[in-house]
Amino acid sequence: IVDILMFILILLEFSRGYLEPIFHEIFGIGLLILLIIHLILNKNYIKNILKGKYNTKRYIMLIINLSFFITFFL
Repeated sequence: IVDILMFILILLEFSRGYLEPIFHEIFGIGLLILLIIHLILNKNYIKNILKGKYNTKRYIMLIINLSFFITFFL
């Protein structure tokens, strides 16, 4: 449910030109709260990033996840 709500809020954030500024701010705050909840729920993934062997699939998933993380703050 958290991921679906995050996806919907990201789409709403991208429609900034059609929204009043206050709604853009509210949706952004909601997205940030959901991101924090998402990271808390997936804390085991974050803890285990440096553990285990890396194959091609794991490298690709790490690059994708890091890209999402970096672009969220730009």
